[in-house]
Amino acid sequence: MTELEIRNTNDVVPVIVCDNVYAPYFSSFLSTTNGLLINSLDGVGNALVEVLSGMQQDSEKTLCILNTDSLSFDTLYYDYENDALYSKGIKATHVDTFFDNNNGFYANSGVYQTLFANTKLTLPNVGIYEIEPSVRDNPVGTNNALDSYRKWSTDAKKTKVIVHRKPIADFDLNIMLEYSNTYYKYKYLFDFQNRSYDLDHMSDANHGIVDYVLQYQKADRVTGEPLTDWIDSSMFSEMTDIIYRFGTGIYRINARLKVKDPEGAWSDYCEKDMLFLGYYVYSNLYATLRTDNPSNPLTAFRPGNYVEWYDIHFTDYYIFQDISNLNYYLEISLLDNGTPVPGVPVKKITDPSQIYDPQYRDHYWNNQKFYISDVAGLENKTYQVEIAAIIDDDMDGDYDRRISKIEDITLYANNPPTISASLSATSLRQGNDNTVWVNVNDPDQDNLLLNISVKKDDETYASKGYALSYPYVSTSLPLVDLDAGTYAVTATVSDGVESASKSLAFTVLPNTPPAVAVNVTSPYLFETDTNTAFVSVYDAEGDDLALDVTVLKDGTVYRTFSYNKTSPYTDEVIALSNLSAGTYTVRAFAADDYGNATATATFPVYVNSPPYITAEIASPEILDGDSNTLTTHLTDIDPQNLFVQTELYKEGVLYSRQNTTVAPVGGIYSDVLFTFPNLPIGSYLGQVAAWDGYATSNYVNYSFNVIPRNLPPSVTVGVTPETLFAGQKATVAMLFDDGDHEPLTVTLTVLKDGTAYDVSTFSVAWLGTQYEVIKKSYEGLPEGTYTVKAVVSDGTATDEDVKTFDVKPLNISAFEITGAWNHWDGRTDYRGVYLTPNTHRFLSLETVTFHASIKGLPEMVTVTLSPELMAMTYTDPYGVVYEYEELVGYDVAFPLALSMVSYDEASAMSTWEGAYLLPLAPSTLSWEDIRKRSPYEAELTASQELSSVKATIDDVEITGNIYDRISLQPVY
Repeated sequence: MTELEIRNTNDVVPVIVCDNVYAPYFSSFLSTTNGLLINSLDGVGNALVEVLSGMQQDSEKTLCILNTDSLSFDTLYYDYENDALYSKGIKATHVDTFFDNNNGFYANSGVYQTLFANTKLTLPNVGIYEIEPSVRDNPVGTNNALDSYRKWSTDAKKTKVIVHRKPIADFDLNIMLEYSNTYYKYKYLFDFQNRSYDLDHMSDANHGIVDYVLQYQKADRVTGEPLTDWIDSSMFSEMTDIIYRFGTGIYRINARLKVKDPEGAWSDYCEKDMLFLGYYVYSNLYATLRTDNPSNPLTAFRPGNYVEWYDIHFTDYYIFQDISNLNYYLEISLLDNGTPVPGVPVKKITDPSQIYDPQYRDHYWNNQKFYISDVAGLENKTYQVEIAAIIDDDMDGDYDRRISKIEDITLYANNPPTISASLSATSLRQGNDNTVWVNVNDPDQDNLLLNISVKKDDETYASKGYALSYPYVSTSLPLVDLDAGTYAVTATVSDGVESASKSLAFTVLPNTPPAVAVNVTSPYLFETDTNTAFVSVYDAEGDDLALDVTVLKDGTVYRTFSYNKTSPYTDEVIALSNLSAGTYTVRAFAADDYGNATATATFPVYVNSPPYITAEIASPEILDGDSNTLTTHLTDIDPQNLFVQTELYKEGVLYSRQNTTVAPVGGIYSDVLFTFPNLPIGSYLGQVAAWDGYATSNYVNYSFNVIPRNLPPSVTVGVTPETLFAGQKATVAMLFDDGDHEPLTVTLTVLKDGTAYDVSTFSVAWLGTQYEVIKKSYEGLPEGTYTVKAVVSDGTATDEDVKTFDVKPLNISAFEITGAWNHWDGRTDYRGVYLTPNTHRFLSLETVTFHASIKGLPEMVTVTLSPELMAMTYTDPYGVVYEYEELVGYDVAFPLALSMVSYDEASAMSTWEGAYLLPLAPSTLSWEDIRKRSPYEAELTASQELSSVKATIDDVEITGNIYDRISLQPVY
């Protein structure tokens, strides 16, 4: 519904349109001072003339809307001067404490908002709002210079808007049976509980509900499709009236409720339904569920056991039929949220003899046990056990009516036991013992049966069973004195429902004979020396061993030793001292109960002979700083380790002492080399000899001389300046040195990016105190990576030095444009208009200068402009053509080349400039700063050989031309 309120003002009559407002309550708040109420926008224009003169100004009215509604603010505009409407606005100020349970503060509260055509204002936050509209006239047209003459309305037109929420309908509705002593029958009654509320009035006793409407409707029991219209609940004195209005049978009763709040707003309907038995019937089944074992309660019931229904009493008051013609049965099942559990059979009791006290309408049944089998898929959760009384109304054997009783039962579904097993050993030797270790567990703490079976080579070896109860302990099965073979162990545990197994295997290996080894310290020695024999034994099974050791000299027993060895075995150490010349054999014999082993070691004892040595020096004369080498050759009749030492004297003073030990290989000695490195100038004399531990060899003397040698030259390369940019000059300087002050030759090679750039050769002279410095400069180097290599030679020796440097690409440090007129420099023109500074805003035909600062020395610097600023011909909006050459006397070719103004070699900075008289071109900004087109661009390009860099100014503005300064006129 739409309501309009009209108020009289000097310049404006605001019109407020409220959409979807509840009409009765809205109208009670909405009024005007003269009582006029206009119900449509069409009536506003006709009524305006009548009410303008007669209305008294009323500064405030109140509206009431829902927080889901919206306000449309249209404006019926009136101005005594007949000025046009310029703009509209509104301000809404929110108070959020007006109702209970506010839903937040309005985000735009107190903020002035501009209104557009068909603006909808939504106020989602409940509370009270003060709405203040206003308008602005326009007596000056489009002349924004006279904006101050546009006036806002000054009358305070305010409207209060109360924003509230709909109430929420909710209810509980149940059917109750009440026995009538008058009619000796049961009748249906409604139990209706109104649970509706209004969030705005939760603190009220009625929760903000002042009225309600409750209705019923008959619907199909399966599809829910309505079968009648809605009927007010006042049409039913009691639920029994439903049978007379809707008929007998089984169908659904739909109920719906709507409620009203203090603001007069109705809620949406809340609908609910229920299944209705359209008979005068009262049937009930009484029974109690228990388990047959108190240790297995309903709250933690173990499947595989029985539950029992007892005190089963069924009462059937079916008014329209003689119950003597009825059959009664019982049915018991396990349900999971109303669905029978697969695998658990339903029990049906059809034998009438189970009714031990059949009265006319009351039947007392015998107790009924129900087996809940432990089937796969049962979970540890709550199920339902249902007992249902089945009534066969027409004696056809079909179930026509069913009354049930359900009790919860929490199943503690069987969890299978678990088993783990291990062996003391998975591989052992014949005759040893092994043990099987088994651990079991059951989440249900069931009594368990454990069986351990052992097979040897696929035949039963041992088997034993154990009865285990919680708490479970580890079980061990010893297997003693095992024979060789392959054994398989299987351990199986069962809780009577499920089982678990673990398989293991181990191998018993046949017993192996012991092992024995003999080692001696020296493979040979000389008279009076001592040798040591080491005897080691091992047995895989760790058996006790008997060890006998016999020492023979030239085949005759020299000494004997006997030992008893137990695991872990240690070596026997036998010292043999003061030995005379001969051949000795150490023989060891080890034995256990299953076998034996023998080992021997033989060594000779010699009469000692001294070693013999020869030697030669590599060079009798070497250069200063070089190395010389002494090579020795050794022999010994009775080969043994030899200690070889040499001493070298320089002009009578000990210069070096070196020694080493060498062992024979197959009686042959390898040559021993002594090296004397970096020898200084002088005369050298040396001596070398060998010692076998018993005697010293002959002495060998040697000598050589060290003479002076040529001193090598050196070169150092430097490049200046350190930082280079493209186009700069680089200077390569080379410094030299040579201890002999000989004439030098240097070759300078320059590579650019790995490719040869320059090769030069220079002669270098000694100047008496130093070598001359060689320099070479390279002008205008392009960017790249350079490698400078200088190689110097004195005819005998050479030296080189390498330096790498980069020539960086050109870098534009600055690019700027300045105008000769510089009109927009922040001045105030003759009209008092402030000209906003804009360094890139010019007049057509104004001379501009391009300025560039560039790191490096480019070969060329040019400027290009947007096509309009490079055009030599201009056609104005009226078709007049202007030629640049006619205006200024010449044409300009692009790109426009700039000239270098200065170059600072130290900083590598070059500056460039160039002037250009701008042509006539379309303006980008009007004199009133109104954008007419996008700005123009200027692009600077600096080039050096094959590379270039660019910079752009993209905010070049053109306004008029230089002749416009004679008389500037505003443009509208």
